Amino acid sequence: MFIKKHSIRKKLLIGMLCALIIPIIIITITSLQITFKSMEDQLIYNRRMSIGWLKDRLDLEIDEYSNLFYQFEIVESINDRIMSWCYEGEELDYENQWELISFMNSKINLNGAINSIELFNYKRDEVLVCARSGATLESIDNKLDPWKDRDIDKQSNVVFIKEGREILAIHQFFKFENKLPIALMVVHIRPYYLYDIIDDIKMTNDESVIVFNDQNQILITSDGDKISESDDALIKLKNMMINDDINETFSNNAYWFYDSVSKGKMGILFKISNDVITKAQRKSGMVGFIVTIITLFISIIFVYFFSKYITKPIIKLSHRVKNLTIDEPESIEENLNIEIRNNKDEIDTLNESFISMARKNHNLIADKYQTQIEKREAQLKALQAQINPHFMYNSLQVIGGMAVSKNMMDIYQMTLNLSDILRYSLSFSKDSVPISEELTYLESYLSIQDMRFPNKLTYTIDFDEDILSFHIPKLILQPIIENSFSHGLSNKKGKWEINIKGKRLDENNIEIIFCDNGIGISEKECEKLNKIMEKAPNKTLDKNSHIGLSNVNSRIKLFCSDTDYGLKVICPKEGGVKIKLTLCKRDLFTE
Repeated sequence: MFIKKHSIRKKLLIGMLCALIIPIIIITITSLQITFKSMEDQLIYNRRMSIGWLKDRLDLEIDEYSNLFYQFEIVESINDRIMSWCYEGEELDYENQWELISFMNSKINLNGAINSIELFNYKRDEVLVCARSGATLESIDNKLDPWKDRDIDKQSNVVFIKEGREILAIHQFFKFENKLPIALMVVHIRPYYLYDIIDDIKMTNDESVIVFNDQNQILITSDGDKISESDDALIKLKNMMINDDINETFSNNAYWFYDSVSKGKMGILFKISNDVITKAQRKSGMVGFIVTIITLFISIIFVYFFSKYITKPIIKLSHRVKNLTIDEPESIEENLNIEIRNNKDEIDTLNESFISMARKNHNLIADKYQTQIEKREAQLKALQAQINPHFMYNSLQVIGGMAVSKNMMDIYQMTLNLSDILRYSLSFSKDSVPISEELTYLESYLSIQDMRFPNKLTYTIDFDEDILSFHIPKLILQPIIENSFSHGLSNKKGKWEINIKGKRLDENNIEIIFCDNGIGISEKECEKLNKIMEKAPNKTLDKNSHIGLSNVNSRIKLFCSDTDYGLKVICPKEGGVKIKLTLCKRDLFTE
């Protein structure tokens, strides 16, 4: 009613605006969604590379300290002095002490991150401390408390423990012959260089890196030991990712990445706030929004002047026609003052046709004239009903052409599928079709759904070749698949599966089975659906229920003229829903 009250210029303007603006908005929204997803994937990929780089750096650091400890075991003179002091229990004389201190000092001087090295003798309860300020031989006392708290089942080759502002790298020496622990070496490390390494991989301030040892103790964090989550929450999240064997997850409005270093000697937990991705997406979204507004503004101006140009002669003719009465004796050309041009376009044709019509109807009585006008209006409405589907097809072709020009082949393919669906569903020339045609339409519908949900939908269609020529009621397969998407698959996480199989039961009957792996329905609801369709096949179901199933069931019974045919809902124990259609054989539909 709103459109009917306006002039042809406004109608054309509104129609052209809709034809231009709606595709622009759809394409813009789709493009932004694709861009946002690509940006999100790229940002996440960059963080994966960052944590991989950090893992390699920490591997090198662990290898460096492993080599340091290894030097004390492979240098024969140093190993002999350690064995005589720690295993045989001999007193550490001046010569041996000086040799050990010199060797320890050389390692400290080669690594600026080392504060001191301690060698603990279990047997004599002594510890040789070598620091940058000097060396001493002291009693162990409680200096081994951090080591005693460690689980004895864990590895002791290279262990990292945080103590105060330092990180301790610990290695235990064993007697090769009996595998008994004889000594413990502790390297006190300044962690500042590790902070520099971690800060190098951070791209924004909204990212955090947490490094654990193999006992879930936090060694360092990129925020200077300050992070919003508690230690227990971080440990719980880390253990969850290890137990579930996953390297990435989303929790507490942040993306989390985890990786193990050097077979579990360390663990890296990387956090990136979702706000980082949102901020990056917001910039692109703003650019897209501005471009869309400019495009829409230009489109509106173009449509306005174009519609004005097209409709101007029609409006002039309309105003002149209003001033003409059917019984005027003067010349029709003079009253209308119509200039017939030589280019013979549609407007000229319309002018000539109207003059001819006015001449022929000049001597008709008013009621006859009125009858002809009403008949004309009816014909125009019928013509309009035929034009609308063609307008949709043409519009879809325009959208497809725009998609090809922008190299957006997914959008182009979707418009082709949608055009096929419209052409098929709006064709009313026949009530039944071969199964092969119905399957072609169904595959177009499933292809669109597959594009809507990329990498989520898997479907199979398996029909016996000898039944593809059999006729079935038109548009009875798609409502069942649509019902699966609406009620079974939309709320299911993970992959979606749909299987459709058709076969001949006997000489006069065929069977089509639909299966999905959706959330399914209860046995009580399944039984209720079957009872309602069995008792009232020609009525739709209650509000908010599966109306499409009832319609399909009713059409099959009317098509086969037998209540034994129709639709049945089955609820498998393994989940999902199975729908079985039983139809009569029709080689050719008879009106």
